[in-house]
Amino acid sequence: DLGRSSLEIPIHPNFRLIVLANRPGWPFLGNDFYRECGDVFACRAVANADEASEVQMLRRYGPSVPPRRLVRLTHAFKKLRRWYDDGAISYPYSSRELVKIVQHLDRFPDDGVKAAASSIFDFDAQDPVLHAKLLGALDVVDSEKYDDAPAPAPPPPPDEVPGDGSGDGDRRRYSPDEPDGPDSEKAQA
Repeated sequence: DLGRSSLEIPIHPNFRLIVLANRPGWPFLGNDFYRECGDVFACRAVANADEASEVQMLRRYGPSVPPRRLVRLTHAFKKLRRWYDDGAISYPYSSRELVKIVQHLDRFPDDGVKAAASSIFDFDAQDPVLHAKLLGALDVVDSEKYDDAPAPAPPPPPDEVPGDGSGDGDRRRYSPDEPDGPDSEKAQA
């Protein structure tokens, strides 16, 4: 019996608990997970996925969305995340919102990116300057000059990515503005 009450349940030695939590503070108004539970859990902060992984994930949510558009969406959301980190916007747009846009584009391919993003950015329409800034970050994504160009090669699977895998600094970056990148005349030839 080991002195336990009948209400106690012993924990198995291999018990694991995985908890996902948003950052503390606005807009989530949740508890500071580390402050509340950090002394009893081995806490790990998980950063956003690197670009190649995010594009690969988005291809599963939007198989009919052109890969070039997925790359440009990823770039636009990296810009939004950078703005949040710099304090220029107050909401930390994440992969969750990006996936919703891609799912919309997959189901309604004739809609533009701004139409697909309306359900995400419409709350910010109360602030016309902020709303215009957010939609402006998506301008390059809907640019028609890229739509008929061949798609970039898909990112390699994680086990084939060069580098030691210790961070996203050793992952291949895709940029529509690179002189020799997937959008260049050389790549399109």
